[in-house]
Amino acid sequence: HSKSCSGAAFSGNGWLEEAVFGPEYSVECVVQRGEIMAMFLTSKFLSPYPACDEIGHMSGELFASTELQHTVSDAVRRIVRAWRLHSGVLHVEFKICKDGVKVIEAACRVGGDMISALVESRYGVSLEECLVLLRCRQDVRPALSRKSQAGDGSLYGICYLFSENLEA
Repeated sequence: HSKSCSGAAFSGNGWLEEAVFGPEYSVECVVQRGEIMAMFLTSKFLSPYPACDEIGHMSGELFASTELQHTVSDAVRRIVRAWRLHSGVLHVEFKICKDGVKVIEAACRVGGDMISALVESRYGVSLEECLVLLRCRQDVRPALSRKSQAGDGSLYGICYLFSENLEA
């Protein structure tokens, strides 16, 4: 694979540890004092294999089951423990495969590509505000108190257009 769907060429060699197939998601997590205070699901839309470039995001979809939500929460808790993360905003990407949930990326940062704007539109929570409060060692609960699970009942999404997918 030598070119992304947006036309960016890859010049270096790559190492594929494991091919992971299935729908892709991320959770945007607010962690304070080692505890997950909030977790927001983002659905990812990808270009065809093998590129799997992210071409869209949607906020507001619910987990397919309570069991899946617990599995993802457990994976995030294990990351928090392993990294000894006291407080921060965590972006964790994963795929749902036939043999479970596979974490494909985790980072202590606000998710990119308009994810924070989608979360704020859907749930009323600013991930950047949460991050600033946590960095200032302030209680994040007032920022999370504006959280609305129901919101206005809408899903919020964005689609990225590249020359290769304009016709779609």
